[in-house]
Amino acid sequence: MARLGTGGALQGVKEEEMHRGGGVRESMPPDWYRFVCKATTYKPTREGNAMCLHLTHVCLTQSYHGRELRDFLVLEHPKAETVQIAKARLKELAIAVGHPNPNRVQDSAELHNIAFMARLYTQAAKDPKYGDRNGLENRIGEYRACSDPFFKNGAGATAESDGLPAPTEEDAPPPPDDDGIPF
Repeated sequence: MARLGTGGALQGVKEEEMHRGGGVRESMPPDWYRFVCKATTYKPTREGNAMCLHLTHVCLTQSYHGRELRDFLVLEHPKAETVQIAKARLKELAIAVGHPNPNRVQDSAELHNIAFMARLYTQAAKDPKYGDRNGLENRIGEYRACSDPFFKNGAGATAESDGLPAPTEEDAPPPPDDDGIPF
């Protein structure tokens, strides 16, 4: 037990301040945001009949800097359509990060620490513990390169419009301290 003294006086804390560093946060509004992939793991699904690539991305866009978002790509599955959708998304991400051969990603670490743009949307959370207080969660709808001409025409939250300089090595988050994502 630790005595908190005046540190335990919490009556001045406002509702909007409680959800900044973790816990339940509002979903990010649908738009384009700059991200970097900081970690990936490839592991069996809960059912054990498929293999899923878990990607952890960190937002670099100023208003949501540091916010993490996960994507899941089921690359081995009994249903061919499931695999085809996941492979298309992986290739889209490989192109977005400028992978030298987006037709063959041999190691998911080849996608790490390179900035890309992701179009987010919101949907009803399948599991309430992962949604915000309105029951919504962010999902990635599309990946594109930061240099894509689409962003030069003023679309989305580009590096120029979000007030951030071009990404550098220092933008890359540190490697994860464990190899597991808690699901």
